[in-house]
Amino acid sequence: IRHLGKLYKKGNIQHITVHLYKNKRHEVLFEKDATTTWQHMYDWIERQILKKYNRADKA
Repeated sequence: IRHLGKLYKKGNIQHITVHLYKNKRHEVLFEKDATTTWQHMYDWIERQILKKYNRADKA
């Protein structure tokens, strides 16, 4: 997974963050304590949006 993230970054794909969850498998959105995963994704999306608008304000 980390290697894939690096490939995306080298390919100039923006907005890539690799986050591995300890003791989670392929169904991280539906496993026990999925709320934490969903919250983490929500926070990440919110940060990306804020970055975009902060850049626009400075232009």
